[in-house]
Amino acid sequence: MPAEFITPNLHVALIHFPLGILVVGTLIELFSFLWRRSSFRVAGRWMIGIGALAAIPATFSGIYALRDISRISLDTEKNWAQIKADSPVLKDPAVWEMLRHHTLYQSIATGVAALVVLVWLGSSDALRRSLHLVLLLILVGDVGLMTLGSHLGGQSVYTRGVGVEPVFPSNTDHRAAHESTEPADWTNTPTRIELMFPPLEMHVTMAGVAIAIAIASIGLSFRRITSTVAVVDEPIVTGEIVTGDIVTGDAESLRRMPRTPPTSVEMVRTFNPDLELEVRPFVPAGRFWLLCVLLMGGTFLGGVWIIARDYELLGSMKEQPKQIPKLVWNAVKPESDPENDKVMFYRKTAHFVVGGAIVILPIFLAALARFAPREKIILSLLTFLLALAVTAQVWVGVLLLYDTGQGKLLYFNRPVAVESQ
Repeated sequence: MPAEFITPNLHVALIHFPLGILVVGTLIELFSFLWRRSSFRVAGRWMIGIGALAAIPATFSGIYALRDISRISLDTEKNWAQIKADSPVLKDPAVWEMLRHHTLYQSIATGVAALVVLVWLGSSDALRRSLHLVLLLILVGDVGLMTLGSHLGGQSVYTRGVGVEPVFPSNTDHRAAHESTEPADWTNTPTRIELMFPPLEMHVTMAGVAIAIAIASIGLSFRRITSTVAVVDEPIVTGEIVTGDIVTGDAESLRRMPRTPPTSVEMVRTFNPDLELEVRPFVPAGRFWLLCVLLMGGTFLGGVWIIARDYELLGSMKEQPKQIPKLVWNAVKPESDPENDKVMFYRKTAHFVVGGAIVILPIFLAALARFAPREKIILSLLTFLLALAVTAQVWVGVLLLYDTGQGKLLYFNRPVAVESQ
């Protein structure tokens, strides 16, 4: 009975959707001169935004997938150099080159696509018009890079059998790593949950979802600062018409149309003709930040669950719920090296501490979006801290996923030299 409902992993199920809609959305925008004011163009931009953000969890699932097909056993004490040397997949130089370039191209393409969407979301209308051609050209090149990376990934599967079970016909260790050691028990709730939602894979994928929502939240927060809605006497048409006399865009670039019947704004101006009004558009940045907090918190709790399971703490947590923070900290705290008489900075410690910071920072950003949405300096500072924390968290997570729990934070553990006999 497989230990996971979808084998070998979720990556193959997640990659098609972001790639497909991102490519189609980019083509729609590329040929947008054929339908400048059509809702078809609006749909294309939605596809670009959703595709770019959905590519983030798909890429994270790919990071897990590379780890999944590389480990032929559950021995977590091996470092990355030893895993590569022992893996029947990665020790083939041709396969390793395909997977290395696939991972590199897709990671760069996903990052660039997310950056393009972030800039577009956070820019004012005037800046969007100025950057439109540049961002479109970057996006076209990025889609080309993503297509090349996808080709390498498909080639590794269909020509080299990466991730296909017959590659390991006689490898009992690999089968043991992917098969349950106990009979299937569909009445056992924990077993069923772990079968449907493998904890580590879901943790990595949900981290990608949370980061995607965080990027959207950052863009919306800056959009709330840069965008304005002008209230005018006569309806003006732009690429986007809101309702009646309220439209978006810069006045000098708008074209006037025939007057419409009087509105409530005109009624106000009958009492005060010199009244100047400016209305801020509805940008749900605060709601997106709250969603981000929930996703970040859920991902953090998922990591705590993995720690508790790996260190067999679930029974102790159930018996002593008040001691849960202490039990978890004892599992991830730094350890002393008796030989060198110094403290080793545990990678799990860094991952745990930074993960907690990533949960807290969106809470401040949500409060800022709700109570002080115009504070550009504070928003920029908190955004920078969040980006820094997420970058560090992803890197340490990669070290934990591929390497071991102990070692330097800046690079993988070095291969152990074999002494000559």
